[in-house]
Amino acid sequence: MDLVDRAELSRRHSMTPTDFKKLQDLIDNYCSQPIKEVLVELSESGTLKMENCCKNSSAQISYSGYKLLMQKYIETDIPEDLLRNMFQDFFSSSWNFSCKTDGESKETRLATRHPLKPGPKRETLTQFVRRLQDLSKVVLSPRCSSDGDEADYSFGEEHTEMISVKELVCCLSLLEAGSPEDKLEFVFKIYDADGNGFLDAEELEHIVDQMTILANNLEWDVNELRPILQRMIVNMDTNADGKVSLSEWKNAGLTTVPLLALLGMGTSDDGCHKFIMKHFKRPTYCNRCRRLLFGLRKQGLSCIYCKFTVHEQCAELEVLQGCITTYCSRNSTSQEINVHHWVEGNFTSRCSQCSKSITNITGLSGLRCRWCQRTVHDSCRPTVDVECDFGELRCHVLQPFSLCSPNPSCAVDLQIKPVEGVCPLLVLINQKSGGKQGSKLMRVFQYLLNPRQVFDLGKGGPGPGLKFFKEDINFRILCCGGDGTVGWLLEEMDKINFSSRPSVAVLPLGTGNDLARCLGWGGGYRKEDLKEILKLIEKSRTVKMDRWRLDVTTLPDASIDDSVCKHKIPNNIMNNYFSIGIDASIALRFHNMREKHPEKFSSRMRNKLWYFEFGTIETLRSKFRNLQENVEIECDDIPLNIADGMTLECIAVLNISSIYGGSDLWGNDTHRKEDVLGTGYSELSSRMDVLRDFDLAKVEQDLGDEKLEVVGLESCIHLAQVKSGIQRGKRLCQCSKVTIRTKQKFPMQIDGEPWIQGPSQIVITHHNRASMLMSPVHSNG
Repeated sequence: MDLVDRAELSRRHSMTPTDFKKLQDLIDNYCSQPIKEVLVELSESGTLKMENCCKNSSAQISYSGYKLLMQKYIETDIPEDLLRNMFQDFFSSSWNFSCKTDGESKETRLATRHPLKPGPKRETLTQFVRRLQDLSKVVLSPRCSSDGDEADYSFGEEHTEMISVKELVCCLSLLEAGSPEDKLEFVFKIYDADGNGFLDAEELEHIVDQMTILANNLEWDVNELRPILQRMIVNMDTNADGKVSLSEWKNAGLTTVPLLALLGMGTSDDGCHKFIMKHFKRPTYCNRCRRLLFGLRKQGLSCIYCKFTVHEQCAELEVLQGCITTYCSRNSTSQEINVHHWVEGNFTSRCSQCSKSITNITGLSGLRCRWCQRTVHDSCRPTVDVECDFGELRCHVLQPFSLCSPNPSCAVDLQIKPVEGVCPLLVLINQKSGGKQGSKLMRVFQYLLNPRQVFDLGKGGPGPGLKFFKEDINFRILCCGGDGTVGWLLEEMDKINFSSRPSVAVLPLGTGNDLARCLGWGGGYRKEDLKEILKLIEKSRTVKMDRWRLDVTTLPDASIDDSVCKHKIPNNIMNNYFSIGIDASIALRFHNMREKHPEKFSSRMRNKLWYFEFGTIETLRSKFRNLQENVEIECDDIPLNIADGMTLECIAVLNISSIYGGSDLWGNDTHRKEDVLGTGYSELSSRMDVLRDFDLAKVEQDLGDEKLEVVGLESCIHLAQVKSGIQRGKRLCQCSKVTIRTKQKFPMQIDGEPWIQGPSQIVITHHNRASMLMSPVHSNG
């Protein structure tokens, strides 16, 4: 392939920022092992043969081996075009780097650029994998292909296009979760081929290339970043021995602020900025050099905690200092007051003192307090009180002087002291919910509140946040996620002995969000002002919500293949609803397809179209017609006669008034008489706690009445009518205990999580009650 062909191929097949975002999402959501462990596992098992027929004897991999490695690493289906574009990017970058420029050799060019010793070292793939095995420190069991034989994927002669395994592993490791220090150390050891603890100029150049490619795909301005990285490499050889040691490499990397931001700053030092690269939609100025940030892509670094903004080249080590203080020392002698934390410019508002406008069109102007959000002119600042009152969100903020540490140098064993009139809000965010909206909400809440009261559920679940606030008897919780996230939180709360169980508000980020709808928080977050949502939480009222336990006992049936019913019940605690039949079958199809092809479920509209398709399939199949003939129901231990006079394809047991993403299956307003099923109630008329058919037409749901509602659906068309609001379900019963026996395998779902269950007995009984926050908008009607 000549130069023109390669250039054209590279132009047609290369990763775009959108492709790179898809790759990042796949790694965040579907990778359970680091890339180094995956490569070692595939190599040890023989799935990837240790063959290398490349002339340069370097560790390289063909497309077939690369594809197998990526499929094992990302444990879901990867779009073929994404795989191909990523491979071509690595192939083009490797080929371009190895070619000569203007008759100058690579070694000569490197030696000219860096005053370090160029010492090219080559290693085979086998040697590279062995080094990774030493780094991973894990014992891995052999794995073979699905047919029992070793798959024949070799790195070989028949493939003319090869990419560097080092560069692939380096790039993917930089995208994985972890601290900047760990990433720097791993990258160093990857390129330290001979294991002597030093890097030379060529190896450092490869690392800079990989970090530049990463930054470019993240839409950074690499024209500013590359000189910074190259200057870092030149200056890191502190002892001038022509080599860079691990300590020199880590020291230089951890003191280069743009590189820290690229690797994901995770600093926990109080008073230090946490920078991210950002694209600004309006004119923005550097808080250090006061010059305008410009560019078509991401223009500068902005602190998540206080909005302090700088150019990449202005982000030197001393700039890290000067951020907010989030806690105080227990032995502090200062008075318990919080002073304003002023940040200059880059906003448009009115002065809180003189009410005149503040603009930043021609340069930095005005001051904004990071805590109370008050804005003032420079000349009006002396008229502002020294003490900060934390503004409109005072009741939610975990104030720094109320958070004490016995060790003034680090945030360990922090203890919360109660403050009169303050009910701090514990914010728990599932960053994977709602199309990655969670990551944006995380940054906004860390700015509006104290960063130490905002927790990522992806890092240890709800436990760390709950234990941190456990001793505070007066706090509330905001759970940002779907119904599954709320259920996860409530389960973790059951494990902690609170002196006073806190109330939970919900910011809906999931797909159905039925519990959030029932509590008045809406069906999904649509970029509303978070300050307004926090104000609503302050005005919300506490309500009790019943929670129910499902005890499932499998009944023996020789005609059922156990392999078909290998799914386990996702959860044995029900918060919203339980159902069996056609709706669960649609949910199961949707769940399986989304697990297999997550890229096809990128929006709520596409999700609804998938539901429509699966519903049409179930309508044509009519697999669950006459479901009542294979299901027996007992309400409060009294049989419910559903086998005569009706045809059902779904039976649902409800705790709340919302199901299927906002449908009112029970119907809490006036209904026609035929929407209520009276058949089978002659046996129940003697029980005072089970309503008769006439009374059943009038009863309404309440999520805290310790009652369950049993409802039936006649067909998939009936289900569609319920979702569109035209019809309601057939009311069967309201009771305190439900027992269901099935005679064959059925799809079932609990709170939207589907599975297949063989013949079994399901007993639903009351478990406990949770304190939830009802939106004041919903409370007022």
